[in-house]
Amino acid sequence: MPPLEKPPGNPRPPKDRAADGTRQPHDALFTRVFRKEEFCAELLGLAMTKKEAALFDWGTLRVEPGSFVREGGAKRHADLVLDVRVRAAGAGGGGRGARIVVLMEHKSYKDAPGTLMQLAEYQILTHAQEDGPTRTPIVPVVLYHGRGAWPGPLRYRSLLKGAHPAVLEAFGDCFLDFDCRIVDLGKLDIPRDAKGLTCRPILYIMQQIWGLDDERLAEFYRMARETEDENTRKEFLRTGAWYVKAARDDYDEERVMGVMKETLGEPEL
Repeated sequence: MPPLEKPPGNPRPPKDRAADGTRQPHDALFTRVFRKEEFCAELLGLAMTKKEAALFDWGTLRVEPGSFVREGGAKRHADLVLDVRVRAAGAGGGGRGARIVVLMEHKSYKDAPGTLMQLAEYQILTHAQEDGPTRTPIVPVVLYHGRGAWPGPLRYRSLLKGAHPAVLEAFGDCFLDFDCRIVDLGKLDIPRDAKGLTCRPILYIMQQIWGLDDERLAEFYRMARETEDENTRKEFLRTGAWYVKAARDDYDEERVMGVMKETLGEPEL
């Protein structure tokens, strides 16, 4: 079996190693897999209720450029910017076909203030690119798979501390505020909660990366093997194996390929 190479494309290189032997190529995996509309739609389904998801025509979902240029020329890059159309008509029959933007950020560590500041900035930059007297509604979504559960709701107003209660009561509606939907992989039972999702193997390996052992890696390979589409199955196997090698100092190519061979035999990659 030939050595595993980095998946095609140009994912960002791994960052510095953490004390427990992990590195941080997590953004590269996220953007590689979830820039595909099919998997974006599946992930958003985990962030919404069935009633909410039914509002949208997921066949219209498109991944848009996520680069912004601020005044002065500085560039900012959102992980994913998605465009989707409303399927359900609003009150009085209006709203069908209206455009909604979803800003999706991936986090492999806890940073509520930084995440909220990022999403606030991206919303402003998204609206600044639009013309006309109105702006497109934006839904911010965070995919989190760090160590331990995300600490509570993700709401911008939670950053505003120290104001006198009377001030909050009088001027609360004037303060910048928005909620974020968060998909915390650590709280999911992937085999159950992601049952039927094509991206289930990728969600599983992201969830397990911090405490990975050979049995969990073998379970990823077994999940990937169940992927019906042959090309997607091969891509998941290649991408997941690369991710493990890139994210873990204790998993070199020999170990990664050894577990794959023991689990699947000699799969064609």
